Amino acid sequence: ASLWQSAYQNVFYKLAEKNPEAAAAKSLALPPGPNRDQALHTVVQTWMETDPQAALTWAAKIPEANTRRDVNDSAYRRWATHDAKAASAAALSLPAGIERDRALGSVIGALEFSDAPGAAALVAQMSPGDARERAMNNIASVWAGRDMPGALEWVAQLPEGKSKQSTRRNLVFEWMQTEPRAAVDYFVKNEPASEEDGNSMLGIIVGSWARKDPQQALAWTRQLADEKMRADVLGRVIGDLAEQDPQQAIGLIAELPTAKHADTARNIATRWIRNDPEAAAAWALQLPEGEARKNVLSSIMNNMAIQDLTKAAGWIEQLPIGPSRDWAVREFTSRAVAADPAAATAWAATISDAKMRNNEIERAAYKWLRKDSDAATQWITGSALIDDKTKKRLLPKN
Repeated sequence: ASLWQSAYQNVFYKLAEKNPEAAAAKSLALPPGPNRDQALHTVVQTWMETDPQAALTWAAKIPEANTRRDVNDSAYRRWATHDAKAASAAALSLPAGIERDRALGSVIGALEFSDAPGAAALVAQMSPGDARERAMNNIASVWAGRDMPGALEWVAQLPEGKSKQSTRRNLVFEWMQTEPRAAVDYFVKNEPASEEDGNSMLGIIVGSWARKDPQQALAWTRQLADEKMRADVLGRVIGDLAEQDPQQAIGLIAELPTAKHADTARNIATRWIRNDPEAAAAWALQLPEGEARKNVLSSIMNNMAIQDLTKAAGWIEQLPIGPSRDWAVREFTSRAVAADPAAATAWAATISDAKMRNNEIERAAYKWLRKDSDAATQWITGSALIDDKTKKRLLPKN
């Protein structure tokens, strides 16, 4: 397919150089498909070199909306690479709306690498919305990589709002590649304090730092004065650290508020099990009964059951009766029921908590009925594990 498209590109490029109107007519007459699309793009982009307005006027007549938009987008990008002033003026002259914003976005895409200030001036002319925000984010990322002081100055003068916040965050993520501490300090200083997900975003940013330089990221996090912010960010850092050094991550749990221990332990297990499932499982078995053990066993069982149901069932057998085992069995049955609802039902029956046991048995039995109605009906009818009310709810009415 790529060879054919390359051939169409070469042929229609030569035709468009000599007679763009004739080449355009020939490309439009081709059967719909990738080769026709390639021909249309080639003709219009070649035509743009000699008579951009004529090329765009003709492209506007392409009947298929998606193809027409794609061809226009590439045409404006091509025009902007060799005459940004004319392309910008043409885009700005269009009536306000989607087509104008797409044209401006295409010009901006060509300018952001060579003239970030020019691209920034054009993006201010776009209508508020997702397209403008995407363009602003792209400009911030590219500009920050080439001229951080200039990018910072631009972001500072943007009007307050979600677009500025999103643009600032993209700038910070780019800055993190070279100067993580400066980027994080800037984020803390400039992110609105009242913003609900500010700590969550800070955690993501510092977490990316921790993957490259965990000790520096950890030291920075520990010096945060705001206790809630410190706890939220440290939880994220611990999770990212778990992939490289799970033992250090475990040791850091004690620095968190008690209420965060269980979720953090689960996060460590989820990361650890990807690289060393045996070690993660061994650690889980050493945890005392409680929320942390329950969360960790559930996480490990979820991963194990996805990989190998037989191995997962064998692991359950070594777990002592208790709440954490119940949650592990619940996780197992939710994974096993699709492949073997009969076995899942039997395992659900071993859950010690009555309410959870009944819920899991009913759920597994319902799926068993859908897979093998006769066998499931026979088991449900004769089972002492299911009360009469549930049996009536499960079994089809005669």
